[in-house]
Amino acid sequence: MLMSGMGSRFFDYDNDGDIDLIMCNAHVDTVVQQRIPDVKYNQPMLLFRNAGGRWKNVSVESGPIFAKDIGSRGMSLGDFDNDGSWIC
Repeated sequence: MLMSGMGSRFFDYDNDGDIDLIMCNAHVDTVVQQRIPDVKYNQPMLLFRNAGGRWKNVSVESGPIFAKDIGSRGMSLGDFDNDGSWIC
């Protein structure tokens, strides 16, 4: 599936000292699937863990939000109390 990468952020989601990557996606055209069957407007979020300099897609094991196709236009992350628990 082709995805757009509307919002992306580097951060250390697992507190191992390596910078990881999260991406939210949505196509710019809300009716793109009517013209291009393999491309959808709503797309899944993706989470990539930095495993020794190699990116591992850990989206499937990272919670139910990563199993949904949603129309994301941007992203904001925060660790409000600096305990390593990130809110997206």
